[in-house]
Amino acid sequence: MRGLVDQIRRVTTVGSSGATTEAWRIVGRDFQKVWEDTVVFFNRYSGENAVSGSTAQAFTQQMDTYGDATVPVITRAFLFSFLEKFGEFGRNLWKLPTPLAFPADTFLDAIRVNTTNFKNEANRIGTRPWMNALTGDFDGQTLWNLALQWSDPAFCELYTDLLLEEGRTYLDEDNQESIDRYDLSMTVVLRDRPFPTAEAAEAGGAGGFSAAPWWKLPLFTLRRQEMLSNDIGRGGTENVNTFLFHPSITQELTQNQVHLAAPLWDRVDIERRGVRKMDVQSRYALLGDDTDVVTMSERQRRRHRDWYMLNRYYLNGTLPIGHGRPDIRIGSRVVVLGEQDASRNETFYCEGVVNHWASAPGIRTTLRVTRGWRGDENSYRQALNTKAGEYDLGLPATANQTEGNTP
Repeated sequence: MRGLVDQIRRVTTVGSSGATTEAWRIVGRDFQKVWEDTVVFFNRYSGENAVSGSTAQAFTQQMDTYGDATVPVITRAFLFSFLEKFGEFGRNLWKLPTPLAFPADTFLDAIRVNTTNFKNEANRIGTRPWMNALTGDFDGQTLWNLALQWSDPAFCELYTDLLLEEGRTYLDEDNQESIDRYDLSMTVVLRDRPFPTAEAAEAGGAGGFSAAPWWKLPLFTLRRQEMLSNDIGRGGTENVNTFLFHPSITQELTQNQVHLAAPLWDRVDIERRGVRKMDVQSRYALLGDDTDVVTMSERQRRRHRDWYMLNRYYLNGTLPIGHGRPDIRIGSRVVVLGEQDASRNETFYCEGVVNHWASAPGIRTTLRVTRGWRGDENSYRQALNTKAGEYDLGLPATANQTEGNTP
């Protein structure tokens, strides 16, 4: 961890013999704490208001500097521009301690931004973020919360980590070369969600499903005997069978009276479990693209269907490991090997890593995992194809319409 200490506590216990033992407990967070704890506050009673403008000016200047207000540009503006502007008035107090002051003295200068895996499919820009700044909607919110809201979280991931430079984001499991602190940089990662789609599953072959971003994520291997226990299961409450998507600006213009596209739903599942709706709005709209809004909405709606239609089959929970695995990072895949063959393997998406350290057992790692699939790549592809075929558009039925779904 490279960050700041939250708490230091001395714990003293008295044993049955009267002897005392003393332990120190140190709790901290990594460098993401800076954004999590920095609240947008503009002092209207100081000269800042007259001399330099408000947070709105800082934000709009960032837009001018970096061009069109795309997802990376707006996200970076929230994380950097307010701190940069406040620093001009002595309120940017995040000076790095001497041991951390590499390769730069200030916090922002030491941060790297990795957008390698953000593709901006269907070129989109933010819808009026400067208006929120002008009306004061940002006041009282933390910088990290604002960055998350505008990172297009329905389709993108935003997180921080200590990563290697030169485009290498992870250590290879089979090549655990020694590294020191100078090899790692404090990095903000913004990328497209890498989950498989039915379109890729249907394509198949070397250029299809196997080449999807999901299979390019780093894969870490665990054996069942390495785990102290596990709390893994499925939940019916996560089941979704009706998908809607629309840009928020379009809904605002129509006063939420018009949906651009009919819902994409599974009629058979609705008959059994009722409507379980996922209605997603995006703060981003199209710019200079040959794809119209309706086509984009349909594409994004299908993507959400592919990502979440198997929810009730996915495993999720925690994996406490009996030893340390600090090499496992969030945003990677973890496979727990089956007891007999690959058909019993369980492959998860890692969304959380906690490394505990104590003098006696040393490091122990606990993983928080989601999207667990039991089986091999072929069974996953078949499940995506089969389930996608059970969805159709929620259009009014006609007198000649037969029962069942139309792929």
